[in-house]
Amino acid sequence: MKTIKIFIACLFVSTYVFAQENVPPYTLSDRNNDPPEFTAVENTNHQKSLEQFIDENFKPRSNNGWSEEGTAVVKFVIGPSGQVSDFKIINGVSFYINQEIIRVLRKTNHMWTPGYTNGFPVAIQKEITIEINPNGTNFQQVARNYFTKGAKKFLVEGKTQAASKCFAKAIRYNPNDKGLLFMNALCMSEMGDVESVKQAVSRIEELGGIDNRSITIAENVKERESYAQINAMLSTNE
Repeated sequence: MKTIKIFIACLFVSTYVFAQENVPPYTLSDRNNDPPEFTAVENTNHQKSLEQFIDENFKPRSNNGWSEEGTAVVKFVIGPSGQVSDFKIINGVSFYINQEIIRVLRKTNHMWTPGYTNGFPVAIQKEITIEINPNGTNFQQVARNYFTKGAKKFLVEGKTQAASKCFAKAIRYNPNDKGLLFMNALCMSEMGDVESVKQAVSRIEELGGIDNRSITIAENVKERESYAQINAMLSTNE
């Protein structure tokens, strides 16, 4: 039974990884570059091939399957010889699922053709988004419901901590939504969690910065000090 969907990001978020110090990273679109490709399964659609590999190798915790659901985001490096390393969970589902995703991705070692720049193989950081959905849940609808609850608690009821919990639950299902990340960052700022704010701002920048939807959301709280703080951080990172 298919329970996994996978989305591969390379052109937009991947950067070249250098061993040398003080060498600035650059995106695949900056030069004459080719992204790495998964080759373990013969299929002209490489994204589908990787999805098939993960789905076939991903093992539930028990014979009854698993109940955890959500969207995992993981980064890892594909080296010049197709080796994989440096796994980092950006958005997790549960401890077990996070570890299982990394275990399966480790099995793809040397199953990749490397990325190339100017004809030379290079190490590239790749990001993939994996939906773990054993129950057939509508993730977008669940995320919208939690967002609506969070916005009400934050803007109407003034319950910042409760709002942040709602936004965090929404992010569990839709971790790449910049509006969700922005609103949760506002909550974190007002709770004094500086490190979480920095992480949220960094992630928003990785996803391309603020868009019209995020700005529209933020207009409702533009008089808050947290709004000015986060906007200043985003402007600094531009």
